[in-house]
Amino acid sequence: MIIYHDLRPCPLFKPYFEASGVSHANHFLNKNIMLLCGVVAKIPPLIKRIPLKYIYTDPVCEPNDDKIIVFDTHSTPRYLDWLYRRHRDKRIILWFWNPEKDMNRYMHMRDRVECWSYCERDARKYGIRYNTQFYFDCLAKEADECPPPPADQPPRALFVGREKGREEQLRALGESLTEIGVVPDFRLIYPPTAKVFASLRENLIPYREVVDAVKASQIIIDLYTDPDAGLSLRAMEALFFRKKMITNRPLMRNEDFYDSRNIYILGEESRTLKEFLDEPYAAPDPAIRDRYLLSNWLKRFDE
Repeated sequence: MIIYHDLRPCPLFKPYFEASGVSHANHFLNKNIMLLCGVVAKIPPLIKRIPLKYIYTDPVCEPNDDKIIVFDTHSTPRYLDWLYRRHRDKRIILWFWNPEKDMNRYMHMRDRVECWSYCERDARKYGIRYNTQFYFDCLAKEADECPPPPADQPPRALFVGREKGREEQLRALGESLTEIGVVPDFRLIYPPTAKVFASLRENLIPYREVVDAVKASQIIIDLYTDPDAGLSLRAMEALFFRKKMITNRPLMRNEDFYDSRNIYILGEESRTLKEFLDEPYAAPDPAIRDRYLLSNWLKRFDE
C-alpha cells in the first residue's frame, strides 16, 4: 500500500502504481476545501474545529498487505503516529522522495516507523536506510516495445519539471542545442500565482503526456536544483526508454548505469555536446536497468 499526498482530480501516478500491481491512495483531505464546500453542503462542526490543514482518513488495506509505504509529502509525525496505532500489524515505512531539511522531527519515532531515503547523502547524514529511485513495471514493458523516433526528423531534447530557478540555465542550454540542430522541448511548470488551494491550481502535466513526449525525444535534460540529491524520474525515463541524457549532476558518474556514451555531465566534459550526441547510444545492461523496477524497489525494503 502506497500513500501519497495528491489532491489533483487526476492523480499523476496512481494509474501506474496500480498497473504495476501496487495499491495507491491519497488519504489526505484538505480541510479548507471541505469548508469551502460547506457553503453548499453542511459538514460536521467537529471538522471545523480541527486545528490542521489536512485531515487524514484510514487506508483500506488488503489482507495480504504487509507494509504501508508513506511518501514524505505532508507526512507529519502526528499522521505517522496515527497510522501506526491503527496498523500495528504492518510495517510503516516513511520513504523520503525529496531531500529532507528537518529529519530530527522524525527521529523519536524510529521504534515505530522505518525511515528511508531516496538520497544516499541524506541516508548517511541522518543514519537512516537508503533505497533507490524507481520506475513503474508497466511503463518498462511499454519502453521495451517503443520504436525509436523517426530518423528523418531533427532530434528533440526534452525537459519537463517545475521551474525552481532553472529557466535561465535551460535557456542557455537550449541555445547551444539549437546551434547543433537539436530542437529544445522544454515544458516548465510555474507555481500558481494565487496561493489559495495552490496544490489544486498547479498546472501539472498529465504523466501520460510526459511519457509520450519522452518516446518522441532522443535526449532527456535532467537538471537538478540540488545536484547532490537522489535521482529524479527524468533519469529513470532516460534509462528505461533508452534516451541520451544531459545533466548537471556530477554524482551521475557513480551510478551503476552510467555510461559516458549515454550521459553528458555539464561543466565536466572535455568533449562538445555535438561530439557526445554523435556517439551511438549504448544499450544498458538489462539486469542493471531492472534493479530500478518498482517491484524490485519493494523487495529491497525486505533486504
